[in-house]
This record gives sequence, C-alpha cells and structure tokens, in this order.
Amino acid sequence: MFLADALSLVKTVRMLIICALIFERSKTKRKSLNRFDG
Repeated sequence: MFLADALSLVKTVRMLIICALIFERSKTKRKSLNRFDG
C-alpha cells in the first residue's frame, strides 16, 4: 500500500517538474523573442 502511494507521489512530482520546466522554457523563449524584436 505504501509503495503504491510513493509511486503515485513520484509520478505527481515528476509531472509538476515537467510543467515547471515547460513554463520556464516558454518564459525564456518569450524573452529571447522580445530581445530580437527590440
């Protein structure tokens, strides 16, 4: 039972990390685009 809970927790954390990475990447992309425009 504990093992399954730990596994689901790891999956959730991994999803959150991936979402955070995608968000940071999109932010840096926007910055570089603004730099090219400016």
